[in-house]
Amino acid sequence: MSQSSTTNAQVAQIELSITIPVSLEESWRIFTTEIDAWWHTDFYATSNHLRIVLEPIVGGRLYEDTGNGSGLLWYTVISIDPPHTITLSGNLAPPYGGPALSLLYIRFEPIDEKNTVMHIVDSIIGTVGEYDLREGWRVLFEDGFKRYIEKNSKK
Repeated sequence: MSQSSTTNAQVAQIELSITIPVSLEESWRIFTTEIDAWWHTDFYATSNHLRIVLEPIVGGRLYEDTGNGSGLLWYTVISIDPPHTITLSGNLAPPYGGPALSLLYIRFEPIDEKNTVMHIVDSIIGTVGEYDLREGWRVLFEDGFKRYIEKNSKK
């Protein structure tokens, strides 16, 4: 016999800003073309991932590639204005904290010729898990993206 339960949908919005020590154009380039190099290992949801892929075009995907057409779709690009903004829409299935819909908006804003602020806004509708969403994005974008740039950019 199966059980059923009812959960009320919730809405959560997480906002985070991170200063990136490279130009706007370089921030965008690294974000979109080197994602597999800076993606934090703790953020892979599949056990046999080969790489993470971002297709920076409308309708493009952000997904984990596990080979032979297998993998996990994280997000679909619903809006993009290089090198300034990208908006992604993703579904979270129950094994990944859902069911929920995540609308992830990322905006790059130049501070000066050598520094950029990355603004992240994640709006989630549905089951919002008991984990710290803001801390998760901080780990991915600060410990992953920003730290990768600090280690690898030419000074």
